[in-house]
Amino acid sequence: MKEKTLNVRKIVIRILIVLLVLFGIWNGLWLYYRQHYFIRVAENAGMTRQQDMDTHYLSEVPLENGNTAHYGVFLPHYLQFSHNYTAYEEPIPPFIEQDGKYIYLCDYRITLSIHPFLFGEPRYEIQIYDQKTANADYLAGKTAELDCGNIYTFEVDADMNIIQEWSYGGQAVWDDAHDEAYAMFTRAKDVFGL
Repeated sequence: MKEKTLNVRKIVIRILIVLLVLFGIWNGLWLYYRQHYFIRVAENAGMTRQQDMDTHYLSEVPLENGNTAHYGVFLPHYLQFSHNYTAYEEPIPPFIEQDGKYIYLCDYRITLSIHPFLFGEPRYEIQIYDQKTANADYLAGKTAELDCGNIYTFEVDADMNIIQEWSYGGQAVWDDAHDEAYAMFTRAKDVFGL
């Protein structure tokens, strides 16, 4: 009986050691992922850590066309292998007055989310807000308030070729906004070192 108890103890101790080793490996991989794919990228891009949000690095860069580019790196939560880099550009000021109403200055607002993976290529997601249609609907009285417009989401590869469209009917908007999106996509990849 004593021998059986000793064997059970040995098995339990071995299982606990294996679990501790696996937990240590998981922690080490997470620390590497966080440091290599997020903190290092943010520091190389000259972003500053936000004091009120401990997990955010942000920067604003004025562009030659009068727009301001916004870049962000959002750190993953403890032991999670997910989070992203973001980029979007906006004109200053973002609104103009027309017919006594304030409308968007630009036709499309484009945002980019980049999701780095521990092993493998990052995933790119582009969202295009159709502010052109939102402006037209608001000015025509079809909507009582100016909304953000329809949002079209596309998963793209590193060359900005569409892999999948996550929304319906966005191809015309994609074609119309492609050059602007491509310029922003290229600038963001340079900022994030991709």
